This record gives sequence, C-alpha cells and structure tokens, in this order.
Amino acid sequence: MIRTRNQFNLLLILRILLARKKIIISMFMMIAIPIYFTAGLITDVYEADVTLFIDEQPLKTPFYKEGVVLHSRTLPIDLKRQTLFLNSHTFLAKITAALDSQQVRRLTNIPADMPDSIPSETAIIKSLKNAVEFSKREPAIITVNSRTSSPSLSYELVCLITQYYIEENLKQNRQDIVAARKFLYQQQENARQLLIEAQAAAMNFKRKNEIHLQSVRIENLELNAQLNRLEHDVVLALENYNWLSKRYMESRIREEETLNNIRTVSPAVMPQEPSGSKTMKIRLLGILAGLFISITFAYAVEYLEDYINDAADLRHITDIPILGEIPYIRTL
Repeated sequence: MIRTRNQFNLLLILRILLARKKIIISMFMMIAIPIYFTAGLITDVYEADVTLFIDEQPLKTPFYKEGVVLHSRTLPIDLKRQTLFLNSHTFLAKITAALDSQQVRRLTNIPADMPDSIPSETAIIKSLKNAVEFSKREPAIITVNSRTSSPSLSYELVCLITQYYIEENLKQNRQDIVAARKFLYQQQENARQLLIEAQAAAMNFKRKNEIHLQSVRIENLELNAQLNRLEHDVVLALENYNWLSKRYMESRIREEETLNNIRTVSPAVMPQEPSGSKTMKIRLLGILAGLFISITFAYAVEYLEDYINDAADLRHITDIPILGEIPYIRTL
C-alpha cells in the first residue's frame, strides 16, 4: 500500500484491520489458544500466613560493675537475626522431622502411583524453603507465609513453624534465665565473702584499738574516722548482698515460670480459595498478547506492500481527482 507522510488516522487503521482480518484472526488463534489451554495445566496455589510480634527481651546475662549488678535494660529485637534463624538449616530440619508421610508427599509433589518413593531430607528442606517465606517488618513483626497446592498443607506448615518457633524461643529464654541465675549466684557468693571480710576488718580494728577509741583526746579522731569508714563498708557490703539475694530469688522464680515473648497478632486461617490464581492472569495475558501481535503483524504486512489496491489508496497519495474506475472482470 502506497502512502505519504502524516497519513495515519483511525479510518486508515480500521481499513487495515478489515483488509487483513484473516491474518489477524489466524495469528490470534495461533498465539492465544495454546496459551489459554496451557494455563489450565498450572496448579492453583493456596496461601496461609501468620503474623507474630516479638516483645523486647531482657539482657541475656546481667553484668557486674563496682559492686552493682545492672539488669534493667532490654535488648532491641534483631529481626534480621530472627529471620536468619527461621531460614537456618537446623530449624528447617526440625520442621522436616515433624512432618508426616502424607505431608511430605504433598510438599514434594510425589505422584500417587509412587507410594514407595521417599525423598531425602535435603529434597524435603529444599521444597520447604520454596513453599515457606519469612518476612520482617519494623519494629518487631515477623510474618510466616506458606504457598502450596494444598490448602490444608499451607495451613499446617504455618501452624507447625509457629509452634516450633515459640518452643525454641521458650527454650532460649529458659537458657538465658538459667545463665543469669548462675551469674547472680556467683555474684551473691562474692558479695557474701566481701561482707564477711568487711565485718571481720571492722571487728579486728575495734578489738585492736578499743582502749584508744574510748578516749576523747584529739589524737584519737583519726582512729574514729577509720572505724567509721570500715563500718560504712560493712553497711554497703550488706546492702549489696541483700540486693543480690533478692535478685537471685527473683531469677529462681522466673526460671520456674519462663514466659514466651512471642505473641500472635494475626493467626493462621485455612485458605478456602486459591490466592492470586495465575491461571486467569496467564489466559488474559495470552489474549492480550495475541491481539497485540496479530494486529502489529497485520499492520506491518500492510505497511510493506507498496502497490495501489483501489481508488482509496490513490486518494491518499494524490490530490488529483479520480474520473472513474475500470472494474476487473475475470476472463470467461
């Protein structure tokens, strides 16, 4: 088709579409139909998730400085460390060991006609990593998400991971409390020894200087000052020992009632419908791609043809009036 510049309008496009409708329909069928039926082979994905909130934890081990145990601060939650732990081989191996045979078959997509096929632990962990995702959100929120072809499996995986994560958290908290209790016990023993030494020093000083302390002469003021310092040391040592004893008893109580610092904000729910089904999306994209490619191909074919088909083509390239047309008649 011969054309000049700036001869691009809607009527021209419609003429091209009508003239090349056979090419457009053929190309569309060749592209859209295979994509449409291929999309039906894609398995639907069911998604389940749970949102967890992690409270701040106390310092794992109190530290001792100048006779005082500091244990009032809390550690900020390291979400990166938590997600690394959830993605670790050790944690996923525990989840894998807790799966039953039916869950393993569904997770690894073992066909029903292969009942004796048992995947390795590595293969199960790899499938588990592909099915489960852990995401973090500040300040202290972790979301556990599971996407599988089975709604019950997605729900079971999320619940199982949450259960084991909470159990590991309890175990770690208990270990921290035991470590803190042992540290406090050692500091209490040290404080008790310091108290005994301070009391002994004060008693020895009194017995050694008893006659001089009963005198009120000016030269004995220095002895009185030394005795006051020793008695003050005894008071400080006693206060420190009592404080450590109280903290030690508190740690014993905490050890007995270890609390979990993970709270469920949004519990898992059994998915009823596929989540973001890809089948319809792929089919829609196939239809759009078929239309776009077929129309583009038809226009390209029309653009590459540089001959005149009818009077309309001639009007597009010249302003000379057309006096008439001679029809083409097949030879009889």
